[in-house]
Amino acid sequence: MTHYQLIGDKERLCRAVQWISDTGNHTACGVEEAAKQFDLSPLDEEFLLRYLAQTAAARSKPPE
Repeated sequence: MTHYQLIGDKERLCRAVQWISDTGNHTACGVEEAAKQFDLSPLDEEFLLRYLAQTAAARSKPPE
């Protein structure tokens, strides 16, 4: 049993987001690594992939 099993689902997701942010690995491979490291569910992993895609699109969009 990993120590992450004692942490709630939301806490694991928050820690994964923090890890991705800290490492700067905002790629699908980074999300996959975070999902393994923090024992995320497939739905959490999908959420992270969509979130990163949306934030990347928003950053690349020119200001109005």
